[in-house]
Amino acid sequence: VLPTSSSAVGPLGRGNAVALTHDDELLLVTSSSGALRALDTSGGGGGYSVSPLPLMAGYSVRCDSGVAIFSPPPVDATTTPSLNSTGSIATGRSSGEGGEGGYYVYAIVDVPPEGIGMPATSRVIAYNHPRSSNSPRWISPSILGAVSGTPAISSDGKYVYLTHNTNTSGTLRGYFSVLSDAEEGKVMWTTSSTDVGTPDGWGPVGIVHSPVEGNYLGGRLNDMDVAAWGHLSGDGDGGYFEGKYVHGFQMPVGYDPAASSSDLLEAMTFQETNWSTISAPAMGSEGYTLIFSASESRLGGWTSGRRFDDAPNFAADMVGGNNTAPPPYGPTLSPDGLTVYAGAVAPVVYAFENDGDGNELWQRDLGSPIGGRVVPSPDGTRVYVVESESGTVHGLDAADGSVLWTHTPQAGTKEALSDFCVSSDGTILYHGLADGTIEALQLGTAMTPPPVPSASPTTPSPSLVAPSSPTLSPRPTASPRPTNWWEAQPSAPSPGATPRPTNWWDKEEFRPPSPPSPPSPTVSPAPTVTKPTGRPTYYWERTNPPAPTTSSTTSPKPTGPTVSPMPTGTPQPPQVGPPTAPGADQRSSARRRHGVPVGSISMMALLATVLAGLAMLC
Repeated sequence: VLPTSSSAVGPLGRGNAVALTHDDELLLVTSSSGALRALDTSGGGGGYSVSPLPLMAGYSVRCDSGVAIFSPPPVDATTTPSLNSTGSIATGRSSGEGGEGGYYVYAIVDVPPEGIGMPATSRVIAYNHPRSSNSPRWISPSILGAVSGTPAISSDGKYVYLTHNTNTSGTLRGYFSVLSDAEEGKVMWTTSSTDVGTPDGWGPVGIVHSPVEGNYLGGRLNDMDVAAWGHLSGDGDGGYFEGKYVHGFQMPVGYDPAASSSDLLEAMTFQETNWSTISAPAMGSEGYTLIFSASESRLGGWTSGRRFDDAPNFAADMVGGNNTAPPPYGPTLSPDGLTVYAGAVAPVVYAFENDGDGNELWQRDLGSPIGGRVVPSPDGTRVYVVESESGTVHGLDAADGSVLWTHTPQAGTKEALSDFCVSSDGTILYHGLADGTIEALQLGTAMTPPPVPSASPTTPSPSLVAPSSPTLSPRPTASPRPTNWWEAQPSAPSPGATPRPTNWWDKEEFRPPSPPSPPSPTVSPAPTVTKPTGRPTYYWERTNPPAPTTSSTTSPKPTGPTVSPMPTGTPQPPQVGPPTAPGADQRSSARRRHGVPVGSISMMALLATVLAGLAMLC
């Protein structure tokens, strides 16, 4: 049991929350008085408490909000944090982008004194985590009306989304606003239910971070956060069912407040419904699930790929419906997004399949309405529920809803209305009672790493201490680099080393089997060749080979005159002396190249003349 001072924290009411920071180091508790208490979960004394001052004299402070926590992405271990002029770690907000460093926000309502005719206003307060000083990160300017539920922080930490309502003569008007972290909580953009054509009050906002896309017509390829909210029940119009709407907002991709026009921002009317709500919806399944705890003690919304601007396809009835306001707490999704948990107006807890049919998996009657949302364990095997009237805590089996254990508070008022939480490792549950008492329940023991083997390693561990005077080896002389890569000569492999193949096809497993080496041929000694002496004879100087000695009969030509064979003269030796006439040697060489004997030219000319005469006579 971790008791807290009721005077320091104040009572915990509906809408307040007990929440852990992203590192599980601080337990943040909001109270209906507006005070906030941060408890050190390790017992190291690092907690603190803050109580905002009233807006002005005569005003009071009220808080119906929980805590929204922004967890920054992990910081690179090689990055050195920057320091500001005071020596503390800079938050980085001076860059104008915002969202740097972890922080959390909650909302308070400034209630004016009765009789002065002034409307209520709200403020959103942000604190750094870890804290660099006792001062808040920022406090927003006054916002018109009362904040509805808990604000939501964008996934990059740059924006804070919230709904708020004004009440004029019993008529509520809803507003949706975007605050800029870079501008210390200044309202960057706002719209109202009158602007979208549905003048009514708006319920608390829900958010899904980094969805696959906007699940509505026109939201494709937009993976920015999607915020959604419903019509607020009990808005003074006397009805809960007809003419109610669900709205949403998604920041355009690449939107820059400093360079982009605010005309690009708009709130969307998803769909008209026949129910209203007083709690934030459950959103998840990568942006494709949106489910409300609705009037008449039922659940309604969208899942299984149905677009939010189409007719709702998820509907589940719970006991206790009597045409009144819906259950006070919204539904919860299991860690895997396949199951929806919710408490009815009656003291019954339900589990439904997260599909278009909303099939009931189980229900469990606890004897008292629940206080706070149903909380599943991080591994999804357990479900935890707190009774609102007695503060009793139940641990249920997520598979069938059977009660595994029950805990009754040991101290404090036996009433619990605020949301509660479980540590990230699932071993501790924190919940608060109405008088400000906080209980920490041990649910299990974190797994202990296996012991280190005691056997000493055979190889001594290397020393981590550098020698005082290391010996530097002389730098080797580098071989000259070849001018071109194709000129590089492969280096000889070291003895015993297998050379790495240059290409994959050179690898051993891809090589075809080598054929057996053929036997070495026996080379006979070359014969002795006697070279002739004198000048070599060229091929054009060679005489025709002698005719074969065997006689052969040659058939006469079928047509034409019979020509006696030209007698073969004795070949003349080549002329060695100078030519007898200019150009005679060239002509003789030309004739010799074509295989025509020089001495037979006159006979050939005579034969040609005779053939020409015979042709004329014919």
